[in-house]
Amino acid sequence: MRGASLTEEEAESLREGNPLMEGVINYVFTKAAAVAQRPDAVHFLDPVVAHTMCAFDDASLGPVDEMCRMLLVAIPIAEYKGTGYDGVHWSLLLLQRVSVDVPFVALRLDSLSDENAARCLSFLRLLQSCSKCSEHIPPSSTRIDFPSQKNNVDCGCFVCMAALHVAEAVKSWNKGGGGDSAKGISDGTLEFPPQWDASRFRRALLDEILRDRV
Repeated sequence: MRGASLTEEEAESLREGNPLMEGVINYVFTKAAAVAQRPDAVHFLDPVVAHTMCAFDDASLGPVDEMCRMLLVAIPIAEYKGTGYDGVHWSLLLLQRVSVDVPFVALRLDSLSDENAARCLSFLRLLQSCSKCSEHIPPSSTRIDFPSQKNNVDCGCFVCMAALHVAEAVKSWNKGGGGDSAKGISDGTLEFPPQWDASRFRRALLDEILRDRV
């Protein structure tokens, strides 16, 4: 996905003081997938697709077959007020495992005091309700240490930075795994810095998108 494909409104949401729109988060998730370089084992779920699955309470509207073949799935979680409404608060739900023969472990990454804990549980139950997913999905998730946002609009930035951080970790594990099948994806432990600079992230990503349009 190129920056030129984002609407003007989506790009403008990167400016300071604005909540990020779904299109921007999808742009970053697509970028993260390219960084990870493991389409055989890692999937970054499109936030628009996650939104649709929640809005219609139907897991089959998402790529469940593909997700169940993965070792790591990054799922954007948000509160939605309707099918045409961007998320109110974004967080990230990570599904991770060492082998497709065992269920995922679910991890919650939330920059606002675990605000989306109940929504993460609802999404897990949504996936469990799909017969194709039921044996792969755990009944609950665990919160892990994650940087905190300093205002009420940067949650989308933290989800994007988390996705890129996970992608870089996968890329690093790939090197340690020698590029052999799925080896290396879950050999390491995900650790996050104590804080992130959302303003710096906004500026850098907006510059990247504007350059892409020239």
